Amino acid sequence: MTSEAVSDTGPVRHLWEIGQQRLLTLFSRVYLPDAVKTELQQQGIWEQLDPLPEVLFQVESVSEEDIRSLLSTLAVPIQPTDASVAVLAKSVNPEVTLTDDLQLRKVLEGLELPVVGSVGLLIRGFKTGIFAKNELLTLIDRLFDGSTLYLSPVFKSHVKRLIEELSTQ
Repeated sequence: MTSEAVSDTGPVRHLWEIGQQRLLTLFSRVYLPDAVKTELQQQGIWEQLDPLPEVLFQVESVSEEDIRSLLSTLAVPIQPTDASVAVLAKSVNPEVTLTDDLQLRKVLEGLELPVVGSVGLLIRGFKTGIFAKNELLTLIDRLFDGSTLYLSPVFKSHVKRLIEELSTQ
């Protein structure tokens, strides 16, 4: 696949927590602001992603000035690391920006940038034939119940209903 993505820490961490970081290879390149790489290193995840970092991730510096400039224009408060994701996404203009953060999602949508979260990446995995529907349902359970991602039980039920409606492969 030749598409590119920009990611914040969340989807990388959540996919790693359920052993599905390979889904990031749905993209030919995943851009990360240096602040996201730092967070992944501090959480002890970066080193465990091998060999993905060398072949997939491109870490970019985002200037403090650009981060401050974006933050000063937003009605929705976000963290500086999240702002660096938005600045990088605006610069790279990828197919999607990966985030599970609701506030960052609102900012990205306001910038008219497409957004996909961990649930969406799992569904892409199914649609591209990486795993079958029963595996997808198991991974959704693992994502909701076995990762640090918080999503409501109501949303989980909604997602599972949508998955049941997907055609089998």
